[in-house]
Amino acid sequence: MGSVNHLLLLPNRTHKRLRFLLSLSSCHFTTVQIENGETVEEISKLLKHSNWSVLMEASEITKKLNPDVIQAVLHQNHSSDPTRLLGFFNWSYSQLGIRHNLSSFLILAVLLCNSSCFPRANGVVERMIEAGPPPSLVFESMSSCVREYNVGGSNSVVFDMVINVYKK
Repeated sequence: MGSVNHLLLLPNRTHKRLRFLLSLSSCHFTTVQIENGETVEEISKLLKHSNWSVLMEASEITKKLNPDVIQAVLHQNHSSDPTRLLGFFNWSYSQLGIRHNLSSFLILAVLLCNSSCFPRANGVVERMIEAGPPPSLVFESMSSCVREYNVGGSNSVVFDMVINVYKK
């Protein structure tokens, strides 16, 4: 019997409570997405200022930062100054201790390569590899990231960087 049929076997009162909890769970997920979206918008506005780190520290936004928000900020601002995005990326780790996800590392590395900031991109790649993700996951994720963010034909550079760091 499928899970829907099992619901039919529950007393009506329990069934209503379960349905309420399921809808509550969906609402919570949507609420979290909306809150993260608002946070991303707010951070994106702050990043346009030269004193963005001071502005962030003076706001409550730091309490809302997490790896998913940082990834979304990098995604939303992919056409912005990649060195500023790198500063935000480094700041969120050094000041707040946020551990970045694989996608954030890769997005940033590709964006830096697109702007010919190769030494900085290599530093991001080194930190990503030090974090210990499985190589197969790195290359799979890197392929999709390069397809999405590569605009300057630097995709082979990013792959070369990753391969060279793994060789060390």
